[in-house]
Amino acid sequence: MSAAIKCGFDQFIRTIGTFQSMKDDLDEDYYSDLEEIVSNAMKQVSDRTGKYLHSLSELGDKRPDEDTLQKIIDNVPSCLSYEDEDGWLPIYSAAGYNESVQYVPLLAKEGVKHNVGGDDARGGLIGDHNVFELLTYAGDNSESYVLYLDVMKKLRESKLLLKEDI
Repeated sequence: MSAAIKCGFDQFIRTIGTFQSMKDDLDEDYYSDLEEIVSNAMKQVSDRTGKYLHSLSELGDKRPDEDTLQKIIDNVPSCLSYEDEDGWLPIYSAAGYNESVQYVPLLAKEGVKHNVGGDDARGGLIGDHNVFELLTYAGDNSESYVLYLDVMKKLRESKLLLKEDI
């Protein structure tokens, strides 16, 4: 197996970096074609990362810590706006499960920064699907009630859960 195939990801990053540094030396049409390839690749990365955010509750021991999730979002902020087949944003998917509800404050904070759901959606907390309603009714035992209450407290501290929402 050749080194290029074995380390495809690393090779791609190196190649793109090299071409970017050579931008002024390359034919404009060729460079434009490369930009289109990278743009398509970034769209695929964004979609795949959005699907990953929707699956946070299913990852078990592979679930990322908040610092790792923050880095993922910093690199692919468009993933926060990825809608699944039901039209749900990742924040709504995270809110529905004990295993992922702790990510809701981070997703909301980053969603506000990246205007997820529009100007008045508070990072995707409100809109077509109201995350506050889901947080209120989710949970089926005292342990999960505590998880959801903690999330609501964090949202309140961040001024993302307002008095009129209650």
